[in-house]
Amino acid sequence: EASWNPTRAASLAGHVDYNLAVGEWGKAGVSIGAWAHRMLFLQGKYIRYRPTFSLFTIWEAFSPVAYNGWNVSVGLPVRNDLDFNLWVERRKYEETGASTSILPTTDRDWRVGGRVGWRPQAFGVLWDIDGGYWINSGFGAALHSGDLRIGLRPHEQLSVGLRFSAFQQLEEFRVGEGRVWGLGGDVRWRTQAGTVWFSADRYDHDRRINKDITDDPLRPDWSQWRAAFGFSYYVGSEPGRAP
Repeated sequence: EASWNPTRAASLAGHVDYNLAVGEWGKAGVSIGAWAHRMLFLQGKYIRYRPTFSLFTIWEAFSPVAYNGWNVSVGLPVRNDLDFNLWVERRKYEETGASTSILPTTDRDWRVGGRVGWRPQAFGVLWDIDGGYWINSGFGAALHSGDLRIGLRPHEQLSVGLRFSAFQQLEEFRVGEGRVWGLGGDVRWRTQAGTVWFSADRYDHDRRINKDITDDPLRPDWSQWRAAFGFSYYVGSEPGRAP
């Protein structure tokens, strides 16, 4: 990987990897970013993806497939504590090796999304509010997903947050309106010895078929609890890096 900043307002970066075992080029990408205005940042990306392992299953259409794509994003830092980001991405997949006799197929895929970040200072506490929403529309499946995190830093070394998420996935070649709702929280504490963090989330699966059938007992129930605990320690120092 390599990066170059010819000016303070422009940047160029790229990366590529090579699989020594099979003698093939793998993932690669290049991005160009520039400040068109002090309140407008533009970035364009070209993406090349090739899975390292085929991971074939009995459903060939759902195995990892190589693709090429591009991404365009617009950043709008409205104020020092408020910024917006909008992006669109287009992918073109290679041949899957699968065939269908009834439905038409396509090798195109659209993704559109946006995020907003707000970091106000209120009640003597620094807040960090971040939310986003994105849509993925392809052949046989679609995904609508949104998330919101409200965090605050009551102390310089301590941060806590509350997260909410929701997504609706129209599964591969199936019709349904099932949704998954998520609620969770996280704590991060920086100490002299390192950083300790903990998070817990609850996900509830609404197995909806349509407006008349609100639950399908034949479908798997994804409702679950998730918890994670971690500790990190950094040896040495690097400018601009915060554990």
